[in-house]
Amino acid sequence: MEQTYWLGRERAAGAMARRATSSEARLIHFELAGRYSLLAMACGEPSDEETGQ
Repeated sequence: MEQTYWLGRERAAGAMARRATSSEARLIHFELAGRYSLLAMACGEPSDEETGQ
């Protein structure tokens, strides 16, 4: 569940970065997306229950 949360935050930050109008805002959102990605990796693989399989 926790990994699913961080992956969702990563996707949201990436989407916000693509919509950002200033380069500074894009940089901040891409930085957050990278941090969320690392947090998701630290959680390990999602279980079948979390992925709905």
